[in-house]
Amino acid sequence: MANAKESESRAADIIKNWLRNRYTLEFLGTWEMVHNPKFKIVEFEHFKSQAGLARKEVYLLAVFATNINVLVEREAILETIWKEVSYLKTRSMDVYITKLKKYLKHDPEIHLVNKHKKGYILIIQKEA
Repeated sequence: MANAKESESRAADIIKNWLRNRYTLEFLGTWEMVHNPKFKIVEFEHFKSQAGLARKEVYLLAVFATNINVLVEREAILETIWKEVSYLKTRSMDVYITKLKKYLKHDPEIHLVNKHKKGYILIIQKEA
């Protein structure tokens, strides 16, 4: 997985990033549940919740990344990711969007902007 010939720190970074991925953790958790009778699922679930993006967050980010600086309508997002437009799905989407904004706020060149009742725009400003 990680070629140690490049450098030990590079190999360590690759492995850390792989372990940080939520899907990797889900796989490892499933393996542990099957093979480890002493596995503590409650502790694992708490740990897993702290790692990586949720599946819906990944899908949202993919939608925005393929539409940079373009308005993406709320209904289009709901139909694409949630497969329906409803009040509950809209609230769910709002929660995931809020989480994405929290992750992105650390980069001053990236903004996820809400256009009230219309949709969202992922704005990426290039340095001058």
